[in-house]
Amino acid sequence: MLTNKFYKYPIMILMLAVIGFACSDSNNNSDSATVNGSVEQSQAKAKTLTEGTVVTMATVTANGSINTIEGAETTTDANGKFSLSFDASTAQNYVVVAENNGAEAMGFLSTQVENGQSIQLKPIDTESTAESNVFARLVAQGDADLVTKSDIEAMVTSTNESEVRNSASLASQFAVALASSAEARADFFANEVEGNGEEKLNATLEILADAQTRLEADLSAASSTQAETEAYDLFLETSANAFVSAGVEANKAAQAIEIWGRVLVNNINSASTEIKNSVRSQTSIMAGIAIDAAVRAEAEASEMS
Repeated sequence: MLTNKFYKYPIMILMLAVIGFACSDSNNNSDSATVNGSVEQSQAKAKTLTEGTVVTMATVTANGSINTIEGAETTTDANGKFSLSFDASTAQNYVVVAENNGAEAMGFLSTQVENGQSIQLKPIDTESTAESNVFARLVAQGDADLVTKSDIEAMVTSTNESEVRNSASLASQFAVALASSAEARADFFANEVEGNGEEKLNATLEILADAQTRLEADLSAASSTQAETEAYDLFLETSANAFVSAGVEANKAAQAIEIWGRVLVNNINSASTEIKNSVRSQTSIMAGIAIDAAVRAEAEASEMS
């Protein structure tokens, strides 16, 4: 059971993330929300756009199953793009399901969506499907409001998505690990961060939500593999620097990321060595960015003294 008072704040920040996902112009129809995106199909390491794919809005139920919403359906155009309107007041934990010739892929939205919003979703592909599987397990275990979408984004990568997508057990392990690491993050802010830890936690999570919003938009606009790589690099850098940007001391920020990553790895003990290494790699990259910032901050402080 979560007892630390900070655990409730990701709920607030995820609501802020929704505002970030929404475009600056509201949907003209206040009785519905609109999600815009595209569907990609990987073939021999090359991505092709799939015209005529049926795209349906669905929700994740309390047991983690995916239920489609009747009447909330459209198809992709010649460029693989879609625009799907739905009544966001009827449920929560939304997932966009794309189906073409028996093949299915998914992409999930924030836990809080409101009518009147226009939401940009990154391209739906095998990786977003793996992320959606983890999200479904988080809903089933009651932790969807604790773990941010950026947390899932950072840990489910092209290196491990195939295993996560094809193994319900591994998706569950990732969900448990992400929830545990989110708890550890909240504990760190409560016990280790000087000053107003609550305020700095809120600020950190808001920065992470903004980073996710930027990533979704950048990936949607990307026209090359290089552009996609640059978008992910910016996302990781912004995420790693979120603690410092929120006012946490640089050395504490590096420590927080290291703890977050260690908790993640410790909670996927039964996963393969390759999977654990993929998680270690991601957390090491983020910790490295934070450590570099800490070293530079210390050097600058020494020069000023």
